[in-house]
Amino acid sequence: MLLRLEGLLLFVLTMALPLCLLLAQPIEPLASLFCGVLLLLCGRFLAAPHLARNREKRCIWSGAEIAPGCDLGVRASGAEYVFHTYHEPERERAARFFALAERCFWPLRAAILGPLACYAVAEALRLLDAPGAPRRETSLLVLEGVAGLACLAALAALPFVPPPARGARASLRFPFPAHSVSLLGVLPALVVVGAAAACGAAAAALEVSRRLLS
Repeated sequence: MLLRLEGLLLFVLTMALPLCLLLAQPIEPLASLFCGVLLLLCGRFLAAPHLARNREKRCIWSGAEIAPGCDLGVRASGAEYVFHTYHEPERERAARFFALAERCFWPLRAAILGPLACYAVAEALRLLDAPGAPRRETSLLVLEGVAGLACLAALAALPFVPPPARGARASLRFPFPAHSVSLLGVLPALVVVGAAAACGAAAAALEVSRRLLS
């Protein structure tokens, strides 16, 4: 239970808080943008000690605390990881997820990190009063629409992806830092991302409808 709580707190610090600062800008806008980008860039370094200490003690699929069981090799951000699951069915589910992420490595990066980077740059230009900078509503609409639809499409495709055969290759490539799924476990992370993506896509669809009807 303590490991779950520690992972949750780190997830909030390295993922949820930076995105909140970027999108909601709860403090002074430029400071929010700077702190959000800084936390996103430094997130994997903040989470690295937890990941190194507890990788063998937690199920990568559910996030539950376990003894080392079935193993699964993953390569993320240039580092090799060996994660564990409670038993073979959970390993198969996790392997299916990482296989989908590898197949869509560059499309997922482009559809999620691309709009996020464009939003951060556009907001910085707007807050610095640069001429021709897009409005915040437009940048947010693009980010929520593109990233939200990409996440929902990946989640919809997940059940149809066959898991890789054991021993097919040493490790699977993951397009994002490992802590983005390992702090909570793949399944809880998918629930959080799915809910956020659905809300973002719905908000973008409503905004587009409002603009078309106005």
